[in-house]
Amino acid sequence: MPLLENLMKFLMMFGYCLIMTIFSGKEQPMHLHS
Repeated sequence: MPLLENLMKFLMMFGYCLIMTIFSGKEQPMHLHS
C-alpha cells in the first residue's frame, strides 16, 4: 500500500474541498458547516 499515493489523493481531495468552499463562500455566506 503506497503511502505517498494515498497522501497525494488526500491532498487533492482536501484542496478540491477547500477551493469549492472558497468559491461558494464568495457567492453566498458560508453555511457549509453541516
